Amino acid sequence: MKQDAFAQLASDPRIADAVSRGTQLLDEFAWDRSMRNASDDFVTFMRRSCAYASAGLEGIALPSSALDEPDSSAMGRLANLSLVTTANADQLVNTFSHSPFQVWARLHSLNGDDVERGTPRTHNDVNDVLHLGQLPDSSSVMPRLTTLADLIVNSSAPAVLVSALAHAEMAVLRPFVHGSYLLARVTGRLVLMSRSLDPRGLAGVEIGLFQHGRPAYAQSLRQYCSGDLEQLAKYVETFVSAIETGLLHTRTEFSSRK
Repeated sequence: MKQDAFAQLASDPRIADAVSRGTQLLDEFAWDRSMRNASDDFVTFMRRSCAYASAGLEGIALPSSALDEPDSSAMGRLANLSLVTTANADQLVNTFSHSPFQVWARLHSLNGDDVERGTPRTHNDVNDVLHLGQLPDSSSVMPRLTTLADLIVNSSAPAVLVSALAHAEMAVLRPFVHGSYLLARVTGRLVLMSRSLDPRGLAGVEIGLFQHGRPAYAQSLRQYCSGDLEQLAKYVETFVSAIETGLLHTRTEFSSRK
């Protein structure tokens, strides 16, 4: 029988407390009648907001409105890739629930800047926009992706923890030459959606991560890959804090658009 590494981590008291808080926040949000009745237009607006925030973590300047279209510059093309990837991801929730690999390949195939698009890397030359360093060797990419896909589908750990760990594992592994961080954030998003904790993608975790700042985001990923349980717990707490910040942003946007 395969070990459920995510479920084992869920037993750590500090991680368990953070995950419980994140789950409670999302449950309360899900039971908010106004959020359940949010229009499709609002869902689209928040999806674009999340996509722009994700692109912001890649280094682009955010537009004044999520409804603005990207320009034709290099940064604009990156923003558009994030918009397209996030929109496509939200259409693949059911597929992701049983076949993450298929979704990763399909979403990465949208990245026209990568001649190896849709295919995990076979070398150690990647575009590391966060300058994390500590790149795992290419020989570990397929085994770790396979394990991650299995855990996403089969882990008994709470959805918040699976989302946090899947996001971090994809980010630090950097399985593709380009776009791994974007796919990491989409992966975290899809876990919450596919496990019905955030079925409409309104939690805004990407927004929370962006509002905390790129340096804090990069530091949290370094905590994950440190191999230290205390540092891992700090990463999970940061992820849950991003959930809280994202939910607050969503509520604020919803109230302002009534």
